[in-house]
Amino acid sequence: MKKILHIINSLAIGGAEKMLLDLILYQQKFYDVELLILSRKNVSNGTFAAKAESICKVHYSEFSKFDMRHIFFIIKIFKNNYNLIHSHLFPTQLFVVVAKKLSNTQILLITTEHNTENKRRKYPLLQLADYAMYSAYDSVICISQAVRDTMLKWLKYSKNEKLVVVSNGVDIAKYQKVAYEKAPLIKYVIVVGRLEPQKDIATVLKAFSLIQSAQIKLRIVGDGIDRSTLEGLSESLGLAGKVEFLGFRTDVRELLASSYLAIQSSYFEGFGLAAVEAMSSGLPVIASDVPGLNDVVGEFGLLFTLGDFTSLAEKIQYLCNDFQEWGKYSSLSLLRAGNFSIEQTGEGYSTIYWRLLYDNFQERS
Repeated sequence: MKKILHIINSLAIGGAEKMLLDLILYQQKFYDVELLILSRKNVSNGTFAAKAESICKVHYSEFSKFDMRHIFFIIKIFKNNYNLIHSHLFPTQLFVVVAKKLSNTQILLITTEHNTENKRRKYPLLQLADYAMYSAYDSVICISQAVRDTMLKWLKYSKNEKLVVVSNGVDIAKYQKVAYEKAPLIKYVIVVGRLEPQKDIATVLKAFSLIQSAQIKLRIVGDGIDRSTLEGLSESLGLAGKVEFLGFRTDVRELLASSYLAIQSSYFEGFGLAAVEAMSSGLPVIASDVPGLNDVVGEFGLLFTLGDFTSLAEKIQYLCNDFQEWGKYSSLSLLRAGNFSIEQTGEGYSTIYWRLLYDNFQERS
């Protein structure tokens, strides 16, 4: 059985972290999989870490996120005779490349690029550094076509066969499907995600300030650096009684099943895992029309121009006031979610793994 090591910065709340755990659970059927977490901090109150430890062997490096000593810990871990190293997120991506060069090992490297934007792309001088880093990988998996397109543009590749698209996936069978025979009296709109600037939850709150109906309520699930700011905005907009900040929850699937529709209003997304999770429950999804997210939702949901809270409010009321249209988009969500199963994601990764292993075997023969 081939031995694979996934490496990630931490198990903080996020789509990349959640998808990775689902992927490892699937891969354990076919590979000997281990996980290296570079920081014990921000591990979702221990929930994600506990899940990881229940499904595979987990290693921890004890340093802070950007501490260069991680490199030497990774070199030590390399000695466990892995066939493949699969990294996720920066700076893990950089540390893995440096560790390979310093250890002079021939181990195969794969990374998954999880977003269409990052802070490094604000600084043109870092383009060469990123070019060198990604070039050291045997394959770069992009979670959507939008991620691949933005990478090609940033790295100034005319084309690159190393960059392969494999969409994220979820364990669809675990999601309870909503089943309304008629519109409920109280219609809960749900937002799931980190409370950080990228998610632009302020636009959702502003949209709700335009909705007069007391029967349409908002649940915000997640935590983050923007929580107090968003709670203050909610109060200033007079949304008491209409908005609930639920914080980090372990019962997201149950909350989705008791909701009426979902919103993802991000400034940018590599994919839109929260949208797929909502679709897996049969919730209609309203999303900002940005690359990556619009690839996932498209005509199977409703899109609004980024930051246009008036348009968002209109779309919320449209679905809440027309049960027939709600049913139409609920069915479209279930149909679309079928394209993003964790099994399909796992098979896509396996195809890349085995191609690299075969090519590596041929080169050494």
